[in-house]
Amino acid sequence: MKNIAHWLGLLSAVTRLLLAALVAASGLIMPSTLPINSVGAMPLAVVSLLQWWRVRAMKRVSDEASAGIVLNPLHRVDIATSAAMSVTGATLLFGASMRVFVEGTPVFG
Repeated sequence: MKNIAHWLGLLSAVTRLLLAALVAASGLIMPSTLPINSVGAMPLAVVSLLQWWRVRAMKRVSDEASAGIVLNPLHRVDIATSAAMSVTGATLLFGASMRVFVEGTPVFG
C-alpha cells in the first residue's frame, strides 16, 4: 500500500512540475506575456516541490515506523490525496497543453 502512495505522490509532483515548465515556456510564444507566465509558473513549481517533500516525509515515516495497522489509515489518506492531486495536475496539464499546442497561445495572457 505504501508503494502505491509513493508512486502516486511522485506522479502528482511530476505533473505539477511539467505544468510549471509548460506555463513558463508558453510565454515565449508571445513575449509580451512572458512576465505573467513566469510569475504564474512559480506557485506551480512551489506546489510541486512541496509535493516532493511530502512524498519524502511519508516515505520516511513509513520506513521508520513499524509496519502495522496504525499506518494503514495514513496510507489510505495519502493514496486518496495523491490520486486527487494527480488527476487535478493531469487535467490542468492537458488543458494547458491544448491551449499552447492547439490554439497557439500562452497559458496566461
